Amino acid sequence: MTNKALRKGIARRLTTYMLVLILLITIGGGTMYVFERSLQTNFDQQVQVLDQKSSLSARIQQDTISSIAELRGYLAVGAPAFLDKLNKDRQDWDSSIQSFKALDLTPEDQNYLKTVTGGYDQFFNDIMPSTTQMFQQSSSREDLWKLSQSKNYTQSLDALRQQNLDYMRILHTHMVDLQVEYSRNLDLMALLFALYLILIAVIVGVLAIRLAKDIGRPLHILALSSQQHEDGKLLELPYGNREDEIGFLTRSLHGMIERIQISEQDLIEQNEEVLAQQEELLYSQDELNTTLIKMQQKEAILQAQNALNASLVNTLDRQTLLTSIIQNLQVIQHADKGAIVLLEKDRPHASVGISNQQMKSFLQAGEDGMFARLQTEGRGFIVSREALPTEKGYHDERFELADLYLPIHASTGNVIAVVVLTRMSRSFTEAELEQSHALANQIALSIEKLHTYEATERERQLNQEIIDSIREGIQLFDVQGTLVQVNETWTSWIGECILDRENREVTHRLYDLFEQLVDNSDELCLFVKDALDGRLPEEARLIYQLQQNENTKVIQVYFEKIRNAEGEIVATMLVHRDITREYEVDQMKSEFVSTVSHELRTPLSSVLGFTELMLNKELKPERQLKYLTTIHKEAKRLTQLINDFLDIQRMESGRQSYEMADVDLLPLVQEVVETFAVGTTKHDLQIETHVPSTLARGDSDKLKQVLMNLIGNAVKYSPEGGTVTIGFRATPKHLVVDITDQGLGIPKDALSKLFSKFYRIDNSDRRKIGGTGLGLAICKEIVKAHDGEITVQSELGVGSTFSIHLPREEKRILEPALAEAAATSEQPRLFIIEDDDSLALLLQEEMRDNGFDVTHLRDGEEAVKQIEVHLPDAVVLDIMLKDSISGWEVIDRLKASKATAHIPIFIATALDEKELGLSKGATDFLTKPYQPSKLSNVILQTLLHRKRNGVIMFPEQEDHDQG
Repeated sequence: MTNKALRKGIARRLTTYMLVLILLITIGGGTMYVFERSLQTNFDQQVQVLDQKSSLSARIQQDTISSIAELRGYLAVGAPAFLDKLNKDRQDWDSSIQSFKALDLTPEDQNYLKTVTGGYDQFFNDIMPSTTQMFQQSSSREDLWKLSQSKNYTQSLDALRQQNLDYMRILHTHMVDLQVEYSRNLDLMALLFALYLILIAVIVGVLAIRLAKDIGRPLHILALSSQQHEDGKLLELPYGNREDEIGFLTRSLHGMIERIQISEQDLIEQNEEVLAQQEELLYSQDELNTTLIKMQQKEAILQAQNALNASLVNTLDRQTLLTSIIQNLQVIQHADKGAIVLLEKDRPHASVGISNQQMKSFLQAGEDGMFARLQTEGRGFIVSREALPTEKGYHDERFELADLYLPIHASTGNVIAVVVLTRMSRSFTEAELEQSHALANQIALSIEKLHTYEATERERQLNQEIIDSIREGIQLFDVQGTLVQVNETWTSWIGECILDRENREVTHRLYDLFEQLVDNSDELCLFVKDALDGRLPEEARLIYQLQQNENTKVIQVYFEKIRNAEGEIVATMLVHRDITREYEVDQMKSEFVSTVSHELRTPLSSVLGFTELMLNKELKPERQLKYLTTIHKEAKRLTQLINDFLDIQRMESGRQSYEMADVDLLPLVQEVVETFAVGTTKHDLQIETHVPSTLARGDSDKLKQVLMNLIGNAVKYSPEGGTVTIGFRATPKHLVVDITDQGLGIPKDALSKLFSKFYRIDNSDRRKIGGTGLGLAICKEIVKAHDGEITVQSELGVGSTFSIHLPREEKRILEPALAEAAATSEQPRLFIIEDDDSLALLLQEEMRDNGFDVTHLRDGEEAVKQIEVHLPDAVVLDIMLKDSISGWEVIDRLKASKATAHIPIFIATALDEKELGLSKGATDFLTKPYQPSKLSNVILQTLLHRKRNGVIMFPEQEDHDQG
């Protein structure tokens, strides 16, 4: 009866199986949970009891140790505080013993409690009272101290402490045993749980096999029967007599198959009717498609008209406007191709469907053809023509095209543009022509607006270029106080453009930038606001410092009110002028006055003081010599200061002369090193050479001046002594001299200003050393004149390295080569025009020794005549000639004649007029006094290098102060 009930429904059967399975899982899981919780609870309780016993035992142990220590302390010191602590320990013992008694005690625990109680009674009821009484009655502290240290005295408490330790070890052993037992119980529970899971898995497997047999197989057979019916085979369906869902499904499937067979014929007939209706729908769809295409064409035309109107109203770019016009006109007029041309210079245009070559031909032909006709007739017209071969494409048959030529008139009536539209195989109607004329009027208005905008834009751009060319920073504000224009100078200063020039809207960054870049930003912001509001007089000025990367600019700002013809204020212009140079010059002037005042007054005071002593007192010869030596030294110091100042002024003005020649720097360095080595005992001056040649092109005296300055600084700014190394090294293009010291070093922030005039590092150590601040500036100018560079590397407190980079010169023996070249050819003829007979004689001897045929002339007039007759190879000329024309006139007359214009002229005079001499055509300019050998060397080089062809060269001039 039970099996029959189960078979009546699959759902009921599945529900029963699942309930049984859930019940088994619930019972097994609940049992395992209860067992596990029981084990855990029992374990936790036992652990808690052991923890309490262990804690109380530890407290008793601590109280025992504390009591012994405090009793001994009382006997040793006698302080009542120890008795107070003993009483407190007694209370702690009482509390611990009472807590221990409240626990569930084993025989072991009771024995331990008995021992503790006995020790407590013995200590507090016997030992402690007797000891206190003994302490109060005894007069010997030493006996009490020995008593407190006696082992017998605390033997009972020590035994109690040991029993405490033994009991604590027993508790620890019980705790370990308890954990082992708990672990064994957990392993047993895990094994039972695994067996239980295996049982559940077996039950689930049996249920799955039973379900597959009762449900899966029948469903599979029914699926196969359905597939056979789809293939046209009708078979008897099994399981029709079952009373469950499988039987119901079998009977329903059988009935459905029968109904399908009955309805199949009806469906065939209905399908034929549907096919007929479909043909009617296709015909209607064709008509709808035709209507839709027409609507889409009209929509495209409307969209093109809207796009054309939008571009005519909004577009201000010429090419974009022309392209939009022709593209939208092509759609509106259904043209196949077209073009629009502006009748301006260069014929701006845009086209659709026309190649560049075709457009070029159209423009050339239209100048004298259709363009002229449109300007004459003033109205559009249509031209019908046969399609050209290039327009037929792949068509072979003949067909015609229609070209619509449409003029665009300005408001003045002139034709300003031409539109051409082309249709293939169809022409334009009168209505379409009228529509084109209406569109032409709209296009004309847009083109005129474009011309107005372009003119305005050109004017605006011109104004912008004008203010951009101004070196001052310009800001233009309107009457509402809005920034509307700035120039490039201002933008470059602040590092960004805070004005969007397309829409003229300020990004509200102006005052933020002031706060970021300006030191006194609050003052500057207030100045700008007051200037815009008219609260400042127009002569108001403000100076602020603008931080630009690592540099600082000093800026002076003022404002101007811009007024219209009626005198109304229409704008405010702020002008920011860079006065950094003027500010630095003022600073340098102050520094210069201070430095010169100090450097001049100090030696002058010494000179005047020692001179006054020598004038007013009778001094011994040795003291006079000492004073004269001091006066001479201070006078040299004054002379050096004046020479430095004059040198830097000549160098900056370009009037410094240099005598360039091939110079071996090693002997120069050795000479300078010997000079400084005599005056110092704390410094070790070393020379290191790592190059095969130390030859360079330059002025020997000026290079020596550079070396004297740099090596002198290395010694001077190494007050504690150390090694000063002068090293030679080479790069592909330069000979480098490195001067390295172990002195004070230079701060990083001072390196960029180190070669400025009068600059001195603001440091007390260096101020004590003294100096004018001109030496390094002079060195920089001299090296720069040699096409070289001077650099510095330094670390504060470690030392500095100054490097001189000079162009390399291959080593060669100059003067013998020049002399040999002169000797192997015909003797060069030299005219010396000089009114000083002694100097002329000296020059004649020097030149003859170098192979010249020399002629001396005193009169300038006579010299010009002789030169025109004999045509010498070179002329040495003095400017100041007594009782004669000046040397300037001699040069002018020689250079004016074709016969003598090519002759090299070497000016040798006491005047410092090098620029004038070279401008008149002199080959070189030497200032007296000079060495005759240098003059002969320059002349020989000129003749040798130019092969005596008369080409004028411009070698560097020597420093006349150095001789």
